[in-house]
Amino acid sequence: MVSTRSRINRIFMLAAGVVGLGAALSAAAADSITVPVTANVIGVCKFNTASTMNIANSGANIDPDLAGPATGTSNVVYRCSNGTTPTFTIGGAAVTGKTVSLTDGGSGGMTATLSAGTVSPGSGMGAAQTKTFVITGTIAKAAGSGGYEDAPVGPYTGSFLLDVNP
Repeated sequence: MVSTRSRINRIFMLAAGVVGLGAALSAAAADSITVPVTANVIGVCKFNTASTMNIANSGANIDPDLAGPATGTSNVVYRCSNGTTPTFTIGGAAVTGKTVSLTDGGSGGMTATLSAGTVSPGSGMGAAQTKTFVITGTIAKAAGSGGYEDAPVGPYTGSFLLDVNP
């Protein structure tokens, strides 16, 4: 039979061992480290919409009897990352001076010469951060140079592919 005193000694020794083990585990587990965090925002530009360019000199039409060129604009809406200034190109070249062929589906054709408006740097990709880039198309009156003076009556269509790069 184990005496009461012996039991108390065992309990005391067991408790001391548990406390010592807890202290050892606590001391062995303590450590800390500083973790660096990085992020990099890239320059991005995206188109939202573009309006149709309707070239005219009389309302929505071209009157071949009027003097001067016929002109029209397209408003190209875009967004760019904050601080990113976009570059707009057609076929890898500047917009200004590029030409667009318009045809009537038959023998008629006219040529529009394009020019570009100012470019605004991006202020972010949020919905309220849209910018507008204006492209103007001009068709000369002169016959024989893609002008409208001797063009056959009817609708004409053409298009161009506009690129944006941040």
